[in-house]
Amino acid sequence: MATQSEAALEQGLIRTLQNMSYEFVQIDEETNLHNNFKRQLELHNQRTLNQVGRSELTDKEFERVMIHLAGGTRFEKAKKLRNLFALDLDDGQRVWLEFLNTQKWCQNEFQVSNQITVEGRRKCRYDVTILINGLPLVQIELKRRGVECKKPRAATPDEKKFIGQDVDKNITIYEPCGCPKCDNTGYKGRIGVYEIMRMTPALKQIISKRQGADILKEKAMQEGMRTLRMSGSEYVMDGTTSFAELVKISFDV
Repeated sequence: MATQSEAALEQGLIRTLQNMSYEFVQIDEETNLHNNFKRQLELHNQRTLNQVGRSELTDKEFERVMIHLAGGTRFEKAKKLRNLFALDLDDGQRVWLEFLNTQKWCQNEFQVSNQITVEGRRKCRYDVTILINGLPLVQIELKRRGVECKKPRAATPDEKKFIGQDVDKNITIYEPCGCPKCDNTGYKGRIGVYEIMRMTPALKQIISKRQGADILKEKAMQEGMRTLRMSGSEYVMDGTTSFAELVKISFDV
């Protein structure tokens, strides 16, 4: 079984997204990430800023935006992104900034980048990052199992349910063992797992009518969308990766 390089995986996903009108943006470090977010936020709120005679935010105004977004749990942060933010400008005027257009998603700006380095509690480099209005919202990667070191075993009933298989069916999955070729880690290289929903007229109608995420997901899957779990399950079934790696990146919405 040949190993596809990490660079080839990255470029393949980037090309796919560019064909779907995502803009590729080169972002090498956290400073560039902040600058891109500031510019995208200004573009997304251009009409609002024009109403007060502005086209850009000052550095101090943008700093207040970043402080607002920084605090809270992940659920509180998600709520902040959905809601409008009342920003007091340096001249005393107030504007209501929108981070995401949750009713008309096609009016958001979609970008893709790769190899972004961010320093927090530890220094991290992300393979491929999807940004919406400058916000880095999606990054997915999955380690590939070592080429020659796999150990077959029978999947448990819970594992069969997780990967969408009949619990009464005999299913074999593979566990990593470790060998010299993978430095005894059980994994060699990476492989991408993607969940991409192509926006169709039917899906746009569901979104505009605010019919709910469950209805949207059901219709998207009828039109061919595959979830992260569905895509990753295929790699577990053919021994490309382990069930443990699938659990790390897969979740239900």
